[in-house]
Amino acid sequence: MKKRCLSFILALILAVVCLPTAALAAEGEEDFLYLSLGDSIAAGFGLPDAGFEYLDGLHYEMGNNFQNYSSLCYTALIADEFGWSREQALNLGLPGAGSQTLLEVLQTGSSDHLFPYSHPEIREYVKKADLISLEIGLNDALIPYQMTLFQNINPKLDEFLGVIQSGTLSVLNEETAGMVLDSLKGIRLSWLEFQELCRLIIGEISPATQDGLNATRQNLPQIIDTIRELNPDVEILLLGYANPLPLLPNMRNYFKEMNAFAEELAKEKDVIYIPTPNTRYNLSAHPTASGHAYISEQMIPVIRALGY
Repeated sequence: MKKRCLSFILALILAVVCLPTAALAAEGEEDFLYLSLGDSIAAGFGLPDAGFEYLDGLHYEMGNNFQNYSSLCYTALIADEFGWSREQALNLGLPGAGSQTLLEVLQTGSSDHLFPYSHPEIREYVKKADLISLEIGLNDALIPYQMTLFQNINPKLDEFLGVIQSGTLSVLNEETAGMVLDSLKGIRLSWLEFQELCRLIIGEISPATQDGLNATRQNLPQIIDTIRELNPDVEILLLGYANPLPLLPNMRNYFKEMNAFAEELAKEKDVIYIPTPNTRYNLSAHPTASGHAYISEQMIPVIRALGY
């Protein structure tokens, strides 16, 4: 009888000790949270089945895209690889966001820089995150560069700029080719305007692009510091930059400087830098589906090495 009681007590101890451990492991898995922070690249701009809308040509409605993002974007591909649900892997990409936009959202929950965004919940997500990937900074230079390239030379080019920014050119077919031709009809550049256009295209880094580079250098360290203030223990992956405009010499110089800065910053801030130089882009200057697959392939071994 005593032996039976002793066996029962030992079994009870094992149940108390072991079962909660398994339960805690399962609970820990459920509590895991990966955040993909960034701009339109992270958001999956130009990919099908994305869950956001472009409203009135003024702003993007992104809340639905946090979980209902395209199955082809790198956030989804990473989640699929590690078996994370859409509640465990959130896509917080904000199209049109510059580094100042993201910094302000992380600090206050909202920003009116470049595009208006109000998402105070992002701060709460960051506080709970286990892993964050960060992709931001291209718009600091590309948006001012586009505005200089098109608006300052000839206002008639505004329509062409709108076609590019809409994402329509992510698929090139007879219809989209017709839209491009229609947007270019009637444009006549003077000799001075043509010279300015050539200078912006083939010259050194333009003032607008240099200003963008300076903004990234100022804001990106603060973004990392703000994330760490909200969540000191989170692992941060800093994605490098790929050039969507490789034929423009000044853009090649810009991206060379951007990646050198990001790599050095990662060492300084103890985050993991992941270069993505061979990302393929479509005509709207956003990654193709294969481009997103390539980004995920660069990230997956790093994430696995972290123990996930």
